[in-house]
Parts: sequence; structure tokens; C-alpha cells
Amino acid sequence: MFLIRSLTKRDIDFVIAFIKREGWGYLRSDIKRYLECEPKGCFAAERDAKIVGHIFSINYGKTGWIGLLIVHPNHRRQGVGATLMRMAIEYVKDLGVETIRLEAVTLYQRLGFEKEIDSLRFCKDLKQKRSYIYNFQEGIRLVEKEELATFDLKYFDADRFKILECLYEDYPQYCFIAKEKQKVMGYAMARKTSKGYWLGPWICNPKSPNVAKKLALSCMHLFDRDAELRLGMPAVNSIGMQLMQELGFRLTSKSIRMFRGKHNYSGDVKGVYGIGGPEKG
Repeated sequence: MFLIRSLTKRDIDFVIAFIKREGWGYLRSDIKRYLECEPKGCFAAERDAKIVGHIFSINYGKTGWIGLLIVHPNHRRQGVGATLMRMAIEYVKDLGVETIRLEAVTLYQRLGFEKEIDSLRFCKDLKQKRSYIYNFQEGIRLVEKEELATFDLKYFDADRFKILECLYEDYPQYCFIAKEKQKVMGYAMARKTSKGYWLGPWICNPKSPNVAKKLALSCMHLFDRDAELRLGMPAVNSIGMQLMQELGFRLTSKSIRMFRGKHNYSGDVKGVYGIGGPEKG
């Protein structure tokens, strides 16, 4: 038998060990940030007082996300993962969430999820000499909460400012915003990983691909050489796909974005050039 309980900051070392075993690039600061944003939505499975699996969930009001589901190889196919999933689902449902989303390489129909879109993964080796510098006359920072939240909501279809705010606090040097005539046209944020960097969220008006490019290059100019840059992009963003080729990214893998509950998405996924992460959208 195994026990499900809430994760705490004392468990971060166990989570990082699990993540390293899977080859994912999350840092200790990523897990700490997640726990701070949704302390009651992260769960661990224990057997004989040892953690054998974990899952994370986050509430964005009417939308919830689930991710970072890992079960130790010695305890798989024993119902641990399914139980953790049900716990995370019930947590966000109890908060009034109408739609639950996740990204996975396997399908979760048995738990009521349906396929929504493909989500692609891209990578670029940062070994070339710096040959670009992009600056904006105003706004190389995050704008006030209301302005950024309103812009992001148009594309993401949920208020996730608590995540954006926490990411900015950790990496203000990798946060850029583009404005034209005081109007927000797009923004890009990045964070460090164990192997380099992750670019995202990266959101831009799909009618302004050059702005999206400048935002990405503004971040890339600051990154260390001899590292890798990764991002996730919805496959329906055809303009973004072209930009990936132009900037020298290579496609490495894909996952499936799935949903459970209402499917009344009112955002604009074509303006999503980089997701915040498969675990939180």
C-alpha cells in the first residue's frame, strides 16, 4: 500500500532526484517556485516512509494544469501514477476549475482527457558568436500587473500572473516586453535549466512576427555560450515554426496537449511562441 500526502519544501531534494533520473532540466529553484505558487496542489506518494512518486497541479481560476508526474521505476504499474492523477484532478476541481489541461507523450483517455493539439519541442545549441543586440526604447521589463495580465489572458485564456510574477522575481534579466505606441505587442521570459535555458512564456501578436523574433533575440543575447536553449511551441503556430527554422532551432520531440472538462478555449494559441512549461502551460 502507499500513502498520498502533500509535498513540502523538505521534499524538494527527492523531487530533484526523480527529475534528474528522467533527464528533465528543472532546477531546485523551479520546484521551489512551483510550491510557493500552489503549495496545496503538489502531492507525493509514499511507501514505507519513502517517496515513490509525485505530481504537481496549479489553479488558474477556470483552468487548471497538471504536470511533473513521475513514479519511481521500481513502483510503476502498481496504480501509483493513476492515484496521483486522480488526487490532482480532484484538487483543481474542488477549486472550481472548469477545464484541466496537461501535456504528455501518452494518452489519458481512461481519466477523461481528450486530445487538443500537438506541442512541439525545439532546441538550439548556443555556440555561435554573438552577432545580435536588440533593445527596446521602453519596456525592457515587466509592465504593471494589470497590463501584462490582460495581454497574456488574451492568448493563454487564463489568469496566470502569479506564475509570471514569480518567474520575473527569479530572472528579471531575462524578461522582455515590446510595446508600440504604449500598446503591448508581446513579451518573452526565460529561465535557467540544468543544461542551459528555457525560453517561455513567449507570447506575441501573431500579426507581428518580427516583434516575436526581436523578443527571442533579446533574451538569446544574454545567454551563456556553450549551452542549449529549449522551448515548447504549439504545432498550430505556423509562423512560429518558420521562425524556429530561421533562428536555427531543431525539432527534438513532441507531446500531446490534452484537456478534461469544458472545451471553450477563447485564447489565441497562434500567438503562443513559447509555453511556460509542459507542467503549467
